[in-house]
Amino acid sequence: MVANNVLAHAPETRDFVAGFAELLAPEGVATFEFPHLLNLIEKVQFDTIYHEHFFYLSYLSAERIMAAAGLRIFDVEELPTHGGSLRLFVCHASAHHPVSARTAALRQRERDRALDRVAGYEGFAARVAETKRAFLEYLAEARRAGRKVAAYGAAAKGTRSSTYAASPTRRSRPSTTSAPKAGPAHPGSHIPILRRHASRN
Repeated sequence: MVANNVLAHAPETRDFVAGFAELLAPEGVATFEFPHLLNLIEKVQFDTIYHEHFFYLSYLSAERIMAAAGLRIFDVEELPTHGGSLRLFVCHASAHHPVSARTAALRQRERDRALDRVAGYEGFAARVAETKRAFLEYLAEARRAGRKVAAYGAAAKGTRSSTYAASPTRRSRPSTTSAPKAGPAHPGSHIPILRRHASRN
């Protein structure tokens, strides 16, 4: 069973995962893929925070969710997608799949970075604000130098960044307004979204 990028969208995560436990064969394997919270914190990826996401998961939190449903993680892969994602390999607690050393290593790495404590999240808002300040300074310097800054695509992450950059400095929380993939402008920043048609040769 495969569940890619769905856990964050499930408001009742434990009930959702319990459904996999009901359907999974005794020695079956389920994989769950989701953006890794550790990357969000360490790399200040506030632009991955969307209004349709209910949760941002660490390995430690996912392990507890699986255990509550009678499942266990026996292997994990770290992937580059979405700024860094995890792919968990999960089975019934009673299944015979051997546990990979990667699980213990990642569990310890997250504990070392205090993701199981409030201390691991303190200071994140200040780092987001500093990222905004540095970005606006870059744009101001580019303008002073007579350069133009352009972006290709109208992805949700770009909307997060541009909307937050356009918001008043006193505002400490990024806007979660979504933008259409093609339309007159991004919300908040009012950056035009242009559609380029492929030439017919």
